[in-house]
Amino acid sequence: MIIKDLIGAGNVSISVTAADLKEFALAIINEVETRKAAEEQQREKKCETMSAREVIDRLNVTAGTLWRWAKSGYLVPRKVGRRNVYLVTDVENLGKGK
Repeated sequence: MIIKDLIGAGNVSISVTAADLKEFALAIINEVETRKAAEEQQREKKCETMSAREVIDRLNVTAGTLWRWAKSGYLVPRKVGRRNVYLVTDVENLGKGK
């Protein structure tokens, strides 16, 4: 019988052992940790950067093109210290035509 069927069935008692509760708790913890790891990977991918040289090589453009794209807002670099870096996701989206 499914628990959904028991809800609304009147007076119902359910017995659960301590071992069952522990197994359930560990399964929930494992699921949460798996989701957190997946979310962390997504965040890390969004934060990965490329240097201007790497973008030039990857997109087969010139430094002047990168400069024009930055001025027009087409592909805007981020500042890390004195260096311009580009988000990998921005470069990938550009390569896909987004």
